[in-house]
Amino acid sequence: MLFNGESRDYLEVARGTIRPAWAPIKRNLRTILGHPGAYHESTDTEPIIIPVYIRVKANKTMKLDKIKEDLAAWLITESVAELIFSAEPDRTYYAMVDGGLNLNEFVNTGKGSFNFICPDPYKYGSEKPADILNGMATIANNGTVETPPIFTLNVIKPSTYIDVVTDDAYMRLGQIPSADNSTFDPVTTILNDPLSSTVGWAPTTFPVDVGVINSDGIIISDGNDFMLTTYGTGSLWYGPAVAKSLSSQVSDYLFRFRCRHEITDISSFGRTNLYLLDVNKKPIARLTLVKDTAGEISTPEIRLFGVNGETQYVLRQSREQVEQWKDVYVFLELKKEGNVFTARMARTRGEGGRVEEEISYKFLDTAGLFTRSVASVAVSFMKYANSPTLNRNRAQEVLAQRINQQTGIPYIVQTGDVVEIDHKTNDIRINGETRLIKTFGSSFFNLKKGTNTIMVQPADAFTAKVSWRERFK
Repeated sequence: MLFNGESRDYLEVARGTIRPAWAPIKRNLRTILGHPGAYHESTDTEPIIIPVYIRVKANKTMKLDKIKEDLAAWLITESVAELIFSAEPDRTYYAMVDGGLNLNEFVNTGKGSFNFICPDPYKYGSEKPADILNGMATIANNGTVETPPIFTLNVIKPSTYIDVVTDDAYMRLGQIPSADNSTFDPVTTILNDPLSSTVGWAPTTFPVDVGVINSDGIIISDGNDFMLTTYGTGSLWYGPAVAKSLSSQVSDYLFRFRCRHEITDISSFGRTNLYLLDVNKKPIARLTLVKDTAGEISTPEIRLFGVNGETQYVLRQSREQVEQWKDVYVFLELKKEGNVFTARMARTRGEGGRVEEEISYKFLDTAGLFTRSVASVAVSFMKYANSPTLNRNRAQEVLAQRINQQTGIPYIVQTGDVVEIDHKTNDIRINGETRLIKTFGSSFFNLKKGTNTIMVQPADAFTAKVSWRERFK
């Protein structure tokens, strides 16, 4: 038995374990006075319950009491996990333990039973992929029930829309322009630096609101991220910075900063900063991931600076608000459109992975205190006094975009984007981020049993594939 990707040598699934032939079904009937029998109104498919009988055997390294503790650590999960039985290795259940386990112990062996419950009443085959060539594909769903697909589109030219059409359903994202409509790019990327090299970046110093940027610290790239070789010297918060000029100044903009903290010493402190600077190297904004208290949690903050010393936090989270931000990959984002600032933070699954948690805040600059154009950016790392430093303090990407005038039909994707249309989770993601761009009238859908014809348009804008897992009653 394989559960949550793990098995145990000391455990044997014994006779008596019964996997139901199908999930329980309940017929909902309505009786009508004066009519014989009843009318069938609907059918409910109920969760599967799988009783598992086990035999465990202690050994020199693990006694029965320790085995019981290990079983609890392995089998009790907060959510469903994959369950595979050796007697049926090509089928996967999504299960969690329900109820308890009492072992009948004799010398160094134990016997007992417990129940898995499967809220999803179906079992699944392995994932099947298919390429969608020239916008068309015909695939076979050989399961016994319909199943949700996942479409992955790699964008090879900008498009204002995406259509995914099957025999009896469709999904549309964005808008198809008519002959009278003009199209436009909502943004123009002026810097997209993966920080794999320090070429184009130069050491710099400038006054900051927290700590001191020194000139004797050294920032390098390890070929993937920016990191420190030395923080240099200073007291309280201090460390070096490197700066890069933009190809042109921007007044309406979006800046995104990806960074990472990894903590092995709970007493360690550290700051990872991206500064937006004006032509005089004065900060306009600061995007920061900071660990400034004992523990494992890093917190995000985004702060604006006026030319005369005015300040405004657009986003600042406490440890209690981001209690999952431990050893995190994150991005911090600041967007300015006119006098409206939008700050966004997100925790991702690995570097550049799917967004797992995000929050955004808006600030209206009614007094016009924070209107300066951005001319350059600076990445800075800081430590605190003589406290231990973070095990990993990394900057991973800086993205800068100019926000263009909004006239016509906008492109929703750009060359190099990856679009995922996930009909299992009812989610649309572009480069790992959820986007609410589904048009009214379109819907998420399942692949029907048997043959499915799929069309993706515009065919010349994407290389596309579809994946699915066949489901069985």
